[in-house]
Amino acid sequence: MTVSRIAASKLIWAGIATAATFWILDSSIHYFVYGEPAFELLPSDVDEIWMRSLICLLVFAFGLYAHVTLRQLATAHAEQDALRARLEDSLTRVVDGFIPICAQCKSIQDNRGNWVEVSEYLEARTEARLSHGLCPGCLTDLKGRVPTSR
Repeated sequence: MTVSRIAASKLIWAGIATAATFWILDSSIHYFVYGEPAFELLPSDVDEIWMRSLICLLVFAFGLYAHVTLRQLATAHAEQDALRARLEDSLTRVVDGFIPICAQCKSIQDNRGNWVEVSEYLEARTEARLSHGLCPGCLTDLKGRVPTSR
């Protein structure tokens, strides 16, 4: 049996117990308050039986409705919490995705406001190890500026 079936079967028994308690309480009130001659668990009047049955059915139906509504509410809250967590995670990634970098020297500003080199910044925040080299464009530019010894 699944959890929902177990809960539903417990709810059915709770509804039956509530309806039986109401029935007995109503019979007791008729006996003690209205002074009816004898305590009757099952009244002889057919209209009284129908009225009690209808009230018991309504109490049971309300309990079932409340159970279903509360379960839907709990599911909606769980979905809302999951969506809120996803949104916060997405916002964190977007906000963390903006890195202030100097347009001239390409230094990066860390969380404390200090300007550090790109390699320092990346090594502090990732597990990457950087190696340094020159791209072909920079190598050509550097060769053009450095006098050759011929």
